[in-house]
Formats: sequence, C-alpha cells, structure tokens
Amino acid sequence: IYFSFERQEGKEPLLVECSRNGIKVKIIRTGEIMEFADTSNSYVSIVNSFSDWIRNRSSAGGEYIVFTVKPSASGYINTLKGKITELKYQSGMEPVEEEMETVF
Repeated sequence: IYFSFERQEGKEPLLVECSRNGIKVKIIRTGEIMEFADTSNSYVSIVNSFSDWIRNRSSAGGEYIVFTVKPSASGYINTLKGKITELKYQSGMEPVEEEMETVF
C-alpha cells in the first residue's frame, strides 16, 4: 500500500501499522521507522511501549496518526486508540488485509 498525505492543517503524519507482530511507525517527515514488539505476544506491553514513546514526543499539536489495522490487531487497537485520544492526537484508521504489504 502506498499512501498520499494531503492535509491543509500543516500537521505531519505518522503512519502506524498495527498487527500481531506489534506496532510499526513510519515518521513520514524523516522516513524513520520505529518498531514496538514483544516476543511474549503481550499486547499490553506493546501498547504501553508505543504510548510512552508517543507521550514523550512534544508534537501532538503538529502531528496526526494514520493507523493501518490488520485483523490480528483486534485484541489491542481499541485500547491503543483510547490512549492516543487521551493524548490529544488526531487520528484515523484504515482496516487492511492481514497479508497486505505496507510501505515499511
């Protein structure tokens, strides 16, 4: 999947892929990729790690999050979305098929 980001609000997108393998983030502005995974398959650990990382960014007003959500993330996506909302990030979700390749 290739994405085109066109917003007129001047905010930078963070592309966040959620799957059974964890959470991957692509910071579009820099191309940097972050990964949050836990070999024990503990979704609590994955969500907390991502939430801590995003909380420590000082750019909630200057970034927005685009979630691509694979079916295997159904166990934690609502918890993750709730934490992001609490942190005042704007976000949107796009469901994708499990086998679908992203730009990561």
